[in-house]
Amino acid sequence: MNFQILFAAHCDSAGLVQPSKYYSSVKLTLPRGTLDLSNLSLKLCGDSIISGFMPVPPPTPAPGTVESLTANVVIPKTVKAGSLLHYQVVLENQSDKAVDLQPCPVYQEGIAALGGPIQTSSQILELNCTTVHLIKPHQKITYEMVIPVPSETGPAKFSWQVEPEGPYAGAGLAVGQ
Repeated sequence: MNFQILFAAHCDSAGLVQPSKYYSSVKLTLPRGTLDLSNLSLKLCGDSIISGFMPVPPPTPAPGTVESLTANVVIPKTVKAGSLLHYQVVLENQSDKAVDLQPCPVYQEGIAALGGPIQTSSQILELNCTTVHLIKPHQKITYEMVIPVPSETGPAKFSWQVEPEGPYAGAGLAVGQ
């Protein structure tokens, strides 16, 4: 498990923002058990500090597995608040081994509207495996998708991923009236 702190600026001991030659992130990899950092002191400034636990990235997936597929989304840059977003996901098998879609994988899609109080729209669904049971080597398959758009206007983040550690694709969106 990793604990990451991401921030936009580094501050000196007086709290003054320093030039960007300093690091903008701290990453601790936690072993099993306890990690004691009793004398650690970090002074962070700015209004955009993000922290949290994140899983350690998995090793490179084996060719011929669902996890080895790549995902790309074809999505508009602007969507209407409260509407349905129609988009496409393109799964590509870049390996020399076929990828069996049985059992049929599930995916999670989501939109997080960041313009005001954070609103999310998220769904976990199963891929349509009734017509496509296998993705051949170097083949691309396009899926038509739809998700409800939150009613909050402003910037938003779109994400799509085969669960639990399959291919991921994301994009920024503008949610308008």
